[in-house]
Amino acid sequence: QRILEEYPDDFANLKEAKDLQQTLTNLPQWQPIKEWHRRTAERAHHDTYLDNHFGYRHYFHHVYENRAGVWVLGDDGKRSIAFGPQSDASAVQSEFLLKFKQNPKIYPCLRLIVHDEIASLVPRNMVDYAIEEKRKVMTAPIPELDGLSFGVEISVGPSLGELEVVGT
Repeated sequence: QRILEEYPDDFANLKEAKDLQQTLTNLPQWQPIKEWHRRTAERAHHDTYLDNHFGYRHYFHHVYENRAGVWVLGDDGKRSIAFGPQSDASAVQSEFLLKFKQNPKIYPCLRLIVHDEIASLVPRNMVDYAIEEKRKVMTAPIPELDGLSFGVEISVGPSLGELEVVGT
């Protein structure tokens, strides 16, 4: 249903969208992901909670439900599967902000957090410094994620509507 809603021009009807999704999820490459989904949901059901890599905990009470004698994902089923990646991403961003708070030049410039963007209002004479400091923090290996690091895209401009990418 959702794939059809998000890409209405790509599918003639719901059956066509479901057929494609079924084909993709039956590919051999998809099997480890399906197994991870199953294990994650079962762990959430058994323990009634999951912890992310940063130690944040979320409780789940309706991971599975019995529908006509068949156990299927309940209200918390998909949420339990999404919890780890989504909460890790949020925690990474929170960690970035905590590091920026320790920098007396960067912290006062922070203005807006939108999805995975951290916007700042920086005096012109500090732009190069802010770019390098933010790049250093945001591309550093993350110990909680086994040293994973992220790339960044850096944009500069006189307003949010007039940004120009100046680095990656």
